[in-house]
Amino acid sequence: GIPIVAIVDTNADPDLIDYPIPANDDAMRSIKLIIDFLSESITDGKKQFDQTEIDRKAQEAEEEAEEGEELSEKSEKLVEGLKVDTKKEKDEKRIKPARKKDINPTQKFRKAR
Repeated sequence: GIPIVAIVDTNADPDLIDYPIPANDDAMRSIKLIIDFLSESITDGKKQFDQTEIDRKAQEAEEEAEEGEELSEKSEKLVEGLKVDTKKEKDEKRIKPARKKDINPTQKFRKAR
């Protein structure tokens, strides 16, 4: 179950308590000192946990940003590759205009003989 933390004076049995704090449980100043110390420790621990959580989330966000940059670079390369490929295809499909020399097919035949 739940661990037990308790202030234990000379008239208490410490065997029943998981984490005994030896102190005078009758003195108001003693109890106030212990409670103040415990509350400060809890507050410090919470701050450390919160900072750790903030650091973890910042690290995750940074990793996601790096992955996004990598994907962006890859997609830019793919787009550039597609642009080059389509330009090549357009150049290949482009019909070359006939030159005046090629208009008369009989001239080609005569030159070949």
